[in-house]
Amino acid sequence: MVMKKEKEKKTKYIASLADSLSSWITLAIVVVMMLTAYPVSDFTKNVVVHFFTLIIDSNSHVTKEYTKRVLSDVHVAVINNVYDIEENLDNPDQLNDIMERMVRLNKRMRSCGISFVKGYYPQKGRWFCPYAWKENDSVMVRNMGDAQHDYLNAEWFKEALQADSDYWSKPFMDGYQSKVPLVAYLHPIHNRQGKTVAVLGADISLEWLTAKLMEQDSEYDDLLSLEGVGNRIIGGVVLKVGKFFNLLSSMQSCVVNREGLFVTHINSSYVLKENLFNHLTAEKEGKVEKLRDRLANSHGDSFEKLKLDGEQSYLYFTPVKHTDWLIVTQVPAWFVDLLSLLFIIALLFFMGMSLPLVLLACRFAVKSTVKPLIQLAAAVDTMGKGNFSTVKLPELKSRDEVHQLRDAFDDMQHSLQQYITELKETTASKAVIENELKIAHDIQMSMLPKTFPPFPERQDIDVYGMVTPAKAVGGDLYDFFIRDNKLFFCIGDVSGKGVPASLVMAVARSIFRNVAMHIEAPEVIVSAVNSAIADGNERNMFVTFFVGVLDLQTRHLNYCNAGHDAPLLLNQGVEVLPCEANLPVGALADWQFIPQAAQLDPQTVIFLYTDGLAEAENSLHELFGEARIKTAISDYLACGNKRPKPLIEAVEQAVRRFVADAEQSDDLTMMAIQCE
Repeated sequence: MVMKKEKEKKTKYIASLADSLSSWITLAIVVVMMLTAYPVSDFTKNVVVHFFTLIIDSNSHVTKEYTKRVLSDVHVAVINNVYDIEENLDNPDQLNDIMERMVRLNKRMRSCGISFVKGYYPQKGRWFCPYAWKENDSVMVRNMGDAQHDYLNAEWFKEALQADSDYWSKPFMDGYQSKVPLVAYLHPIHNRQGKTVAVLGADISLEWLTAKLMEQDSEYDDLLSLEGVGNRIIGGVVLKVGKFFNLLSSMQSCVVNREGLFVTHINSSYVLKENLFNHLTAEKEGKVEKLRDRLANSHGDSFEKLKLDGEQSYLYFTPVKHTDWLIVTQVPAWFVDLLSLLFIIALLFFMGMSLPLVLLACRFAVKSTVKPLIQLAAAVDTMGKGNFSTVKLPELKSRDEVHQLRDAFDDMQHSLQQYITELKETTASKAVIENELKIAHDIQMSMLPKTFPPFPERQDIDVYGMVTPAKAVGGDLYDFFIRDNKLFFCIGDVSGKGVPASLVMAVARSIFRNVAMHIEAPEVIVSAVNSAIADGNERNMFVTFFVGVLDLQTRHLNYCNAGHDAPLLLNQGVEVLPCEANLPVGALADWQFIPQAAQLDPQTVIFLYTDGLAEAENSLHELFGEARIKTAISDYLACGNKRPKPLIEAVEQAVRRFVADAEQSDDLTMMAIQCE
């Protein structure tokens, strides 16, 4: 009865899954709309700003090209007449005709003149400047050089002579009326000897540029006013509300130089007198100064949001090539915010209208999807009771993920029994392998000395050793025996771990025993081990190996090291036994190993270890290291005891404390020998 009630509850829950998913979908849509409200608002504003950027960039490009064309016309006119002027330097009266012709043939050229250096024509006096200018529909010519117009002391004349190259001057006001802003193209004039003797200057008025920018602003007004938008949207039906809004009436364009000085402005009192940066403020400190520095060095467009004369605005800066001018276009921030708000309202309205339809479609899709899931759940419930062969999965026509799930259950149904059978076989095989590895471990450990003290009948020698493989079997070894009142001992570390290393370890230990039974020279013993391992060493395995022969009567030690860590000598302190840097055994078959010898003091302990001690790692991947080895030994010696077994146990405890719970990464082997 209880199981029946639980089944009824489960079936009821499945039946309401469609309603639950529909509710979650509705909640998710609402939450997403709320969470994306701010990003959408910010994105919409960026889109609107980008929209204005494209429009302004397009119109600024036209203005730039128009400006470049006007400047280019004057530039070309000057260049084309330089040769004629230099050819007529011997005929100064002819220069007036050239000036008159240049002004008459170039409609943008307001005036031009040639300013000669002091006294170039003695007959003309101190100053000589043939000058032509437009007056009404006529071209007037005269010599402008006199005490009233002392161009010789003018900064522009000195700079032009020093530059000795053509360039556009900084804007300046008309010298007569001081009302018309001008800019001059200056070009040096050279005599036949190549010396600069005069400066040719062609003046153009900047009033045409002001007019061009006002024309551009008018095009913005027509393009972006509600009335203009209405005309384009509904084909001639004028939106009356547009008459109340001229949305960009405060939009203005002007030209400034790199230093911010107004070159053109709708307010003529600003021209060459006011600086743009003095009219800018920003909420973030230093933003105006950074803009000034960037515009002074950048040659690309820039778009900034700042306050211009107290009004929050977007300012678009466009450089004019071959000049230090920037076209500045102002877009009121309130209009960008208003247009962004209208877009957001339209988007929310569209989403609100479409939401019911989306929910109905989702509900229908959810119900269609959940139905086969309920059928699959009932079938899997039967499979869960162990009826793999009797349960029948529902047939589905769809080819979606639910159908894939049904196929997956079908595959699972047919493979579970086979998997269980294979699992049993694998478990049995694993148990056999683990048992064989345990036997291999026992065999390997039985090959090493394990009875301590090893020579209880002798009082002149004490030896203790231990090895802890990182795996079931390892590649570390140590061995020792006494022959002819001499202790033969060795310690080694095979490259790698596991079964391959254990086999090489067994070979090295056997050869050591066999050779040392007949030969006392440690270098010969090492060479024999080296030859045996190097022969047919296709896996390129090698063994770091140390062999020592200690005379128990004289305490004279003969030893040979093959790439192993140098042993430590413990007496009054801890010292490193000097060792030659020989190659490990197995690396090179014909290597000549160098023997060494040392005389030990009474009670000296020889401490030997493999790199598994120094390279033991903790959880932070820090190494135990030689310094900690010496510290652990020194702490033990401070107790006044130098017996091998407690010494090795103390070092082992120090390593275990350092490693803590970290997994052992390498075989750990230590051996200590004390000679009385």
